[in-house]
Parts: sequence; structure tokens; C-alpha cells
Amino acid sequence: MDNIESYHEASKHAPGRYAPGPGYLNWENQPEPFRWFHGAKVHDLPLRQSLPDPLFEAMGQVGGIASQPLTLEALSRLLMYSLGLAAWKEYEGVRWSLRCHPSSGNLHPIEGYVIAPAVPGLPPGVHHYLSRDHVLETRWIPTAPDLWHRCFPAGTFLLALSLIHWRETWKYGLRSFRYCQLNLGHASAALSYAASFLGWRVTLRTDMGDDAMIRLLGLQRPLAPEPEHPGLLLAISPAGDGADMTHENLASLVALAESGEFQGHPNSLGHLPAQPWPGVEEAARYCHKGPTPSVTMSRDQPVVPPLVPAPTRQTATELIRARRSAQRYDGKSVLSLDSFFRMLDRLLPRRDIPPWSLLPGEPLVHPVVLVHRVREMQPGVYLLARSTSAVPGLRETLDPSFLWRVPAHTPSHLPLFLLRPGDCRAEAFHISCQQDIAADGAFSLGMLANFSTGLAEGAWGYRALHWEAGILGQVLYLAAEAEGIRGTGIGCFFDDLFHQWMGLRNHGFQTVYHFTVGVAMADRRLTTLHPYGHIGNRQ
Repeated sequence: MDNIESYHEASKHAPGRYAPGPGYLNWENQPEPFRWFHGAKVHDLPLRQSLPDPLFEAMGQVGGIASQPLTLEALSRLLMYSLGLAAWKEYEGVRWSLRCHPSSGNLHPIEGYVIAPAVPGLPPGVHHYLSRDHVLETRWIPTAPDLWHRCFPAGTFLLALSLIHWRETWKYGLRSFRYCQLNLGHASAALSYAASFLGWRVTLRTDMGDDAMIRLLGLQRPLAPEPEHPGLLLAISPAGDGADMTHENLASLVALAESGEFQGHPNSLGHLPAQPWPGVEEAARYCHKGPTPSVTMSRDQPVVPPLVPAPTRQTATELIRARRSAQRYDGKSVLSLDSFFRMLDRLLPRRDIPPWSLLPGEPLVHPVVLVHRVREMQPGVYLLARSTSAVPGLRETLDPSFLWRVPAHTPSHLPLFLLRPGDCRAEAFHISCQQDIAADGAFSLGMLANFSTGLAEGAWGYRALHWEAGILGQVLYLAAEAEGIRGTGIGCFFDDLFHQWMGLRNHGFQTVYHFTVGVAMADRRLTTLHPYGHIGNRQ
């Protein structure tokens, strides 16, 4: 492999030939799902919170939630309902945790770091979040706190996400670099949603390069047994869009962090040394990101009407913690047309509601929707163009025989097109590595990413395309929960079989993520336990 395009080709699955992987699971060396730092000072985050808990639907209303001050309680809520635990599951004495953001294989390669000024109960500096115990571990405290504090506009702080590739390569091999990037999209969207019900806004800061993030987080001080790679950086602000934190502010934070010693030593995540998977570390090097200009959302984007509320009356915290990945569907339930349109509508970018401040530029990922069982909707293959300006390029790329017909009853602002009518459950099954779940739901979809535009500014755009797809996946997860049904991401699919079926005539668009939605069948053998019941009576 000599570039990221060759990595993408090598990591494709195909019928009878899967991307290189371990072939078996070494359960004796299954990665530890939690990282902690021996010797770092630990700060408990409050488990019991008195902050308002708005309805989930309030997050879709502009200005509907009052902004909370930056306190330890508010920070606790942000982390608890984004990177924190959702539940423990138990079966025949074996217990495992679930988190509020999904992860391929429930392996969770992401680590989170809070970079903040002083908060009552928490010193200024760089802090690692340990979700198992809902605590922050202090990694670094500034020796010049006044200089550090001046880098943060009022109420603003940073949250960085890093990646431990080995947690994914242990199971998925070469393809795991893709999954890690999708996980970043899910986690950043989860943070955006959790911030919104505090009245905060999350902005993706692409102007910090990977080398600077490594220095800011101390990812090589000391060197971990399983290395962490820089993921993405988020600015979180009670108002505005985080742009008040200038690039010079960020550079000053990095310079200050280089002037002191980082505290704590990372635990080892396995009994045996982690072995880098050939190709994954190379892909990370190809996609290495330097500092790039931050993109601001254009005020000229097409205006779309406000979201139509879903029928849920759950609060934001209830719905987010209840989210699950479906394991199987009943294969017979029919989704209402209103629910279908409401879910697709949530995928359109809207400037002032979560998670779209994370994606300020032109949408580059467009779902191909395979409708199986939606009332008053003809089964078939549809395309949701998340930007109407993308339609000409998609029409030039896809099968010339496609109809491009707007279905009856479609809301006028929703750019949904029928491409080909007909039962496509068999195709959904085969394309998704012969998984029944892709055919048994109400609909499934594949996300076509614009590689031509996404990689035009550099190979790091490959990462950003997967972030966008992961963000769409998180929107679908919560949209399904709000409709009383359930979604699940599908990372195993036959890339080029899908491309052939769609009649793609070049490599300008590639599928990067698949998803399916329906009425889930519960596994009643499993016991569900409170996410923080193991901590005891901590307040």
C-alpha cells in the first residue's frame, strides 16, 4: 500500500474474500475496555445531578434550552451521557458494559480528554476521563495557570478524542482503521447531543494538527504499551460556535503543555504485547493531519423547516441511555410513512441544532435507502441527497437507468428520489455480508461518500468522511429510539458488490458505512444492570 486509496481497496470485503483479519479471537488477550493512569490524581464526578432534564425533542428546537454555567456537575452530565456507561449486561455470570455512544463490536477504541481552565472542584489542565468509574484523572496541571486561563474564552473548554487501534484490530484486522474513524463520528455526535441539553454548542476544530494534539494530550509521555493516536478536537462553548478560541489560543495551550511533566502511567490493555496490524499504522501515517483552516458554516445554506417532533415523551437522558444496537429484527413490522420521513429529515443539516455544528461544510455523505416495509412507500432503492447541489454529480456517477423520481407524499424540502422500484431484501442481505438484519428491518441503507471532494485537500479527508458517516449513524440511532424502534450500524458489507449494484462508473463515490432500522427482538436471556451501580453510594 502506498496511499490511503490503496488502503481503502485492500480493506474491502468481497464475497468469498474478506479483508485481512485475525481469523479467530484470542480471548485470553482480549483488550481491556478501559484505560487508566496509575499515579494520576483522581477527581470524582457527581453521579446525582440536579440540573434540568429537558425532553429529547427540545434538542431539536433552536434556543429551546437555557445555557448552564461550566460547573463540575454540568461537566459530569456531559461526559455521563456521551462517553459514559449506559448499562451493564450479564449472561451466565459474564458481565460487560455498554456506553452511551455505540462502537463496532462494543470494543470502544476511543479515549476522552478534557482540556479546561479551573472549574470549582477541578484544577486547570489536561484530564483523562475514565468512564468505568466516572472520574477525571489529572494528567497535567499548568505551572503558569494565569497564562493557561487566558487561552479560554468565558465558559469555553476543549474535549479531545484519541484512538487505540489495537482494541479494534484484535477482532477486525485491516478494516479496523475505518471502524475507528466511524467511532469518532459517533462519539462526537454523542457529545454534541449531550452538550445541547446543557445549552452548549460543540464545534469541530480542524485547525489543530495531529502533532500538536499529541503534545497537548501527552500521548507519548510516557509511551503507552498500546499507543494512542490523535482523533479529533472539539471546542465546547455556552454560546456562539467556539470560534472565539483562536488558533493562537490553541497554539499557546500546546506550548504550555510542553513545558511541564505529565502525571500517571497508562495501564496495559492486554496480557501480551499488542501487535500492530500491518496496514493500519500505515493508513494512520497516510492520513496524518497538519494544521488546516477551520470551516465555518455558510449562512447561505438552503433553509429547511424545523424538525417535526417524534412521538417520544422521553427526556434527553432517558432516551440517550436507553439507546441500543439491535441484534435482530422481527422481519414483519411495517414502519409508518410519517416515522420514515421524520427519520430521514433528521439527516439534513440544520445550522443551529445538534450535531450539525460538527459538519459546517457541504455534506459529502449521501444515504442510499433500501426500503423494505414502509407503509405507503413502494419497496425499492432510494437516494437521499443531503445537498441538492450533489444531485448532478450523483446522477453522472450512478446507473444511467435509474428513475430519479420524487415519491408521492414526500415533504417538499426532502431531496428523496426513487431510483429503482422492487423488493431488494435479498440484495440487502447479500451486500451486508449475508446478515439477516439488513433485510429484516423496515429499511436499510448504505452511505455513499464523495471521495473526489473529500480527499481533495489531503488524505486526512478520508478520516473526515468516516466521521461524517458516523455522525449520520448516531443521528439515526437516536431518531429510531425516538420513534419507538431501533437501529444498528453495519460495518461488514461487500463494498464493490454494492457499487456494482448501484452502477457506479468511477471511484469518485465509495460506500463507507451501512445501517439498518426496524422493530428489534429483545434477548430475554440477558440481565440489565445500572451503569454505575458498582460504584456504590457516591453522590
